[in-house]
Amino acid sequence: MAKTSTYRSAALESLIRDCVRGWDPDAEVRSAFRPDQKMDLTVISTRFEGIDSRDREGSFWQALDPVPKSEMVYLTYCLLLTPREAARNFGAEDGRQMARTTDWDE
Repeated sequence: MAKTSTYRSAALESLIRDCVRGWDPDAEVRSAFRPDQKMDLTVISTRFEGIDSRDREGSFWQALDPVPKSEMVYLTYCLLLTPREAARNFGAEDGRQMARTTDWDE
């Protein structure tokens, strides 16, 4: 069962990365997997500059339209940031040095 869920998570991550990069080739996509193999996603893109969170979400979900709904249920949340916001929120110079959370037990 764990092997199947690991494969499913990796396949979903790859599919989402492809969709986002089709929408913005320069986007940075970060994912973290929870113990239940559900995925948290952070997308850093200059396309989010100057637009509010509602418009960001609208354009982002359109980019993920090719992802089957039966797979989207494994996506827990998406954090949509500009590079400047990522740098400010995560202390990285360019917003691309964010740490990946892997130990959910702490």
